[in-house]
Amino acid sequence: MGEKSGAGEVRTGWLNLHPATGGLVLALDWLLFSGEALSAGVATPLTATLGGLAAALAAYRIQTKKAHDAPGRALLKAILAGVVVGLPFPVAGTALGAMILGSSALRRPKLGR
Repeated sequence: MGEKSGAGEVRTGWLNLHPATGGLVLALDWLLFSGEALSAGVATPLTATLGGLAAALAAYRIQTKKAHDAPGRALLKAILAGVVVGLPFPVAGTALGAMILGSSALRRPKLGR
């Protein structure tokens, strides 16, 4: 079954993240782990735990309130977001980052039309 996206188009697939969820996951991941080398990895366990929890809570709220997902589906997406952010390395340049971008329809904005 498909889900409606912003411009009235129907998106299909098992992992349709709201664009705000995708942006949140990638932004938190980048903010939390891009500078991890400065702490020599000492803060990694705490950063991963708190970042994963924050991402999961925010993703659940976004998916239920903005994407209108059922609670069970939103919970699965929230768990995925928490796990991705909790990974102790930046995922933006990986296949996982590409999956987040694609599933949340985050694309370059169209200018001039």
